[in-house]
Amino acid sequence: MQEIATRKSVLEAIRKRNILDRIRQGEWDCEPECVEEGLFDATIAMPGTDEKLSVMAARVEAGLPLWHGCDRTEYEDEG
Repeated sequence: MQEIATRKSVLEAIRKRNILDRIRQGEWDCEPECVEEGLFDATIAMPGTDEKLSVMAARVEAGLPLWHGCDRTEYEDEG
């Protein structure tokens, strides 16, 4: 019974770590959990800019998906 409780605690801790923490631990096959797009913001930052890269880095740190369906994808996009 103790072993099951310990395993459950370990699994919960793994889920709480962001993707960078998981990669640092050698877990190369991890993907962020699916998160509804309504729970995190899209960005109007132009692709390839430092602003867009900062948004993407913040998403990784938070364990969120890199992409949001409403992110700006082209120069002409109004956002």
